Amino acid sequence: MTDSQSVLIIYKEKYDPQADGRVILPLCSLACAQLAPRIKPSARENDIRLLCACAAMVNYSVKLRETSHEGAVTAFRAGDVNVEMTPAKIVDTAFAEAERALADAAPLLLDESFSFRQVKV
Repeated sequence: MTDSQSVLIIYKEKYDPQADGRVILPLCSLACAQLAPRIKPSARENDIRLLCACAAMVNYSVKLRETSHEGAVTAFRAGDVNVEMTPAKIVDTAFAEAERALADAAPLLLDESFSFRQVKV
């Protein structure tokens, strides 16, 4: 299984250097456990693409939690620049990033998706 400590390191590098490891590590373990059944047997489990996919999944979970609380930070100002995002936009951005990271890791994942489309007669 992908190493949750390595995922924590990637998460802190990419998303939140000040994140409390004691809070984030269980989310890293959960993301690793969710991805583990999908990893091809031939893939190296600590491949950077898998670690980044898990870190992006963690970021999505964190953003869901943060934006569900009152008082979540959705705007900031730096000099003359003012940036504002709605909670929905923050979550959508994190979800899109997780989807991109999973797409980047796709060569290392089993393709067990099922799609049923209507058959026209």
